[in-house]
Amino acid sequence: CPDGGDESDSDCVNGVICVTLPDSGTIDLTNDCGLFTGGGEGCTPGYWKQPHHHDSWMGAGPGDDFNLTFIVDVEWGRKCRADENGDISLNQGLRCRGGGKNALARHGVAALLNAMNTGVEFAYTAAEVKALVKDALDSGTKEAATEAKNKLAEQNEMGCDLN
Repeated sequence: CPDGGDESDSDCVNGVICVTLPDSGTIDLTNDCGLFTGGGEGCTPGYWKQPHHHDSWMGAGPGDDFNLTFIVDVEWGRKCRADENGDISLNQGLRCRGGGKNALARHGVAALLNAMNTGVEFAYTAAEVKALVKDALDSGTKEAATEAKNKLAEQNEMGCDLN
């Protein structure tokens, strides 16, 4: 860590993880910006879309572009309140109505926020969530979107202890 810092200097947004080696020589990396997780917790899309919970967002913001975040090229429709270019924000992704890719948008954003929040013991890392969503959307099939959504929804619906 810079200048002899310790784990309190960790910066999840910029990918800096600082640890202090204990005398035993073992390192506990259970709360390290989502790189190693245990699972068992997850907040729903309904939790994350509420403006009074936006203070729980870490590493992403409600206005961030969905396609840029997940590195996909998807044209979203009116069920997601897309703009004139077919683009949506992460917060709009949480509010998409319907099944298929729209349901995956809801659960993909929620899963990403769960993975990036250090207060949530989520089963997937942020990189795993992004890859799962990207692969399903890139396939262009409703079946792939539904399968990915189901995996993420199972974890998003575990419950969480955030504000």
